[in-house]
Amino acid sequence: MIRLDEFFELHGLAENKPRIILPFHRRILDAFADVVMGTLPDGKRNLMVLMPPRHGKTYLARDFVSYGLGCFPSAQFIYTGYSATIAAEQTQAIRQAVGADWYRNLFPHTQMAKSAADHFTTTQGGQVYGVGMGGSITGFGAGCKRKEFGGAILIDDAQKADDARSEAVLKHCREWYTGVLSSRKNHTDTPVILIQQRLHPQDLAGHIMATEADQWHVIRIPGLQDDGTALWPETMSAEKLEHLKRVDEFTFWSQYQQEPIAPGGNMIKRDWWRYYDPKTYDVNCLVFITADTALKAKTCNDASSLQCWHATPHHLDLLEDHTGRWEFPDLMRETKAFWDKWARFGVNCIYIEDKVSGTSLGQMLNQLGMPVILWKPNDYNFPDDKVGRVKHSLFYIEGGRLRLPDDGQPWVQPFIDECAAFTGDGSGFDDRVDALSIACSIWSWKLNGIDIRVG
Repeated sequence: MIRLDEFFELHGLAENKPRIILPFHRRILDAFADVVMGTLPDGKRNLMVLMPPRHGKTYLARDFVSYGLGCFPSAQFIYTGYSATIAAEQTQAIRQAVGADWYRNLFPHTQMAKSAADHFTTTQGGQVYGVGMGGSITGFGAGCKRKEFGGAILIDDAQKADDARSEAVLKHCREWYTGVLSSRKNHTDTPVILIQQRLHPQDLAGHIMATEADQWHVIRIPGLQDDGTALWPETMSAEKLEHLKRVDEFTFWSQYQQEPIAPGGNMIKRDWWRYYDPKTYDVNCLVFITADTALKAKTCNDASSLQCWHATPHHLDLLEDHTGRWEFPDLMRETKAFWDKWARFGVNCIYIEDKVSGTSLGQMLNQLGMPVILWKPNDYNFPDDKVGRVKHSLFYIEGGRLRLPDDGQPWVQPFIDECAAFTGDGSGFDDRVDALSIACSIWSWKLNGIDIRVG
């Protein structure tokens, strides 16, 4: 039987549009073939391909579906992208290939049956259904109830670049994938293929790697190679990539290098952090807890972050960060336990942001006799918006005045990573950062008018 890379090349020749096939194209096609054969590394079933724009992504995705339907005429596919129009257009392109004479000569057993604007079927029960992210998939599924390959869910660019910094769009995409698309598998082993350019730390690829990384084989293909050459010079030269790196660092690292967290960090740089020896803890200084809380425990919702801080006139040291996704009763218990842990070390107050879950939490903790202050940014001369708060905090972080313990605590690296991922657009990676900015506002306010020492 013809190989997938041979099929890809033949398709271009059949349409008098010869295709350029570079080594990275063959790498992707080989991975697609592994999906069909069930031979991805480490027994993984799902494949994620991260690559720059305008590098042949959609041609590769469409031909995977066409080839899979030729090899397995009863296979069932869902093809989705960021819009219903795009998904329908790609489905029609696949239908045109399957209906062409050259295709029927290769795969005589795959015969067209019914066709509509957004889907078509074969005489053996196979189908391809195109749907935009967020659309209805009622009545359609992907895969067959058998051990061998029976189709797949293919996601071709879940978001467009213009929507990358919209928190609402990013959240809607994640929730639709988790709550709708993932449920359309006809078999537990039906593979999912995601092929996209990275757009944001919390785009669909970032969400998947944060919540189900053990189920995915990931291929990252950067536009600018380690040796300084371009992946496909005729599409984007090394000179243009270097220029983009200088004038728009975030776009360069996300869309072209597949690393939406720029090396060193986006707004908060990794090398700004300084460290302290926990043995130097001084109980005569101010110790307080800050909390940024969320309402739900689901992975698509925000987390809650509890942080204990040790303040001196010169430094603000983070003693512990405790972050997780908890329903409200568990949030109550976690906060009470966190307070009890640090009460014996001199903690004297909990600052909780005065918003929905925080307000309720603060009121209930006050009823238990715990000293809670419902924090409002205006009370501490801090901006109302999250990004503005971080910008006000950058001076302290860059100046080395905010410090982390140097004894290898397991929460330190996740804390640094989340701070580095904060993009400044207010669309995620901000739970720990919010609690941090609350601490900075309190410390700054006290330093400007109140002796920070206790007693």
